[in-house]
Amino acid sequence: VPAGQSFLTINPAGARVVVFGVEPQDLAQVHPGAKVVLRRLDDRGQSWSAKVQQVLAQVDTSTRLAGVIVPLPANAQALPGTLLSGEITLAQQQSLAIPDSAVLSEHGRSYCFVDQHGIAQKRWIETGWQDGKWIEVRQGLQAGESVVSLGNYELQEGMPLRLEGKS
Repeated sequence: VPAGQSFLTINPAGARVVVFGVEPQDLAQVHPGAKVVLRRLDDRGQSWSAKVQQVLAQVDTSTRLAGVIVPLPANAQALPGTLLSGEITLAQQQSLAIPDSAVLSEHGRSYCFVDQHGIAQKRWIETGWQDGKWIEVRQGLQAGESVVSLGNYELQEGMPLRLEGKS
């Protein structure tokens, strides 16, 4: 057993854990206590919050992944063998993000439309991370500005806007 690695962990009776495979090159960023969102991979789509309990400093020879142990929360409705995914939060930072539906592309550059006193203003933006729902905006937009996320593909600079729910 490598130095600093647990040889045996005893969990209370009835406690359930999940062992996730993590790419070895990412293992150095994972630490006990890191937040994890567990999700069922079936049609229920349930999710639970948990924390990393232990990081195993060895690679499984069959999967070529290193293990991360996460206790399954008591309220988790998952039987042994249930397929789960885990999203580990490695770091957090505050940033400006807008719905991915608000971001359009032209000639390989990203832009969005901003509501400027009821008029559509085209704004070139520099984007960052994406998670399928949100896109980080690194430049070109200020916090508090309203972006158009519905029908924006039909807009042109200077067109009047109608806010949803208002005529």
